[in-house]
Amino acid sequence: MSTGEDRFRAAAAECLEAARKTTDLDARATLLLMAQRWLELADGSIFGRRRLDVALDHFNKLQMLDLPKH
Repeated sequence: MSTGEDRFRAAAAECLEAARKTTDLDARATLLLMAQRWLELADGSIFGRRRLDVALDHFNKLQMLDLPKH
């Protein structure tokens, strides 16, 4: 069974791969930001060693914010 940190790093890798493949610059920027956040979670710089479900809940709530578009 993989650790939460491993799962965060895998999610970051998926975001990086999707960013590499897309030609949409806004999508690429979003995916790169998501990858950065997943890596921060993996390193414990945001949540320390909290459980994966708590971190994912927080991440999903952030996605629901109405952020200004560039």
